[in-house]
Amino acid sequence: MKILRFKHGGIPCAFPHARVRRVASAPDGPSATLWPALPSEEATRWVEIDAKTGGAWISCSDLRVEELGAPQPLPALVSGLIGVAHVVGWARFDDEVVWLVDPARLELA
Repeated sequence: MKILRFKHGGIPCAFPHARVRRVASAPDGPSATLWPALPSEEATRWVEIDAKTGGAWISCSDLRVEELGAPQPLPALVSGLIGVAHVVGWARFDDEVVWLVDPARLELA
């Protein structure tokens, strides 16, 4: 599966490339955060995705398209600790753990 890998608030994340509407230098619609406890950051790029309730812009840096090899489901304990329904798994790229996000589960405020 082709994914868009990026950093959001400095945290490595990825979601399916097919859920990406477009990439821009600034959002022109509602934005969302993947990690509610993080302070806002200065984004180098913005990605518009298909979220649960429509389009949403996510701030990000270090964007790259890659093939996802072996995703791992998120253990129930970890899911309960991080408390965000849109993080559904993880994968390892080289020495970096990347959180896998399902944009269809991302609710806008």
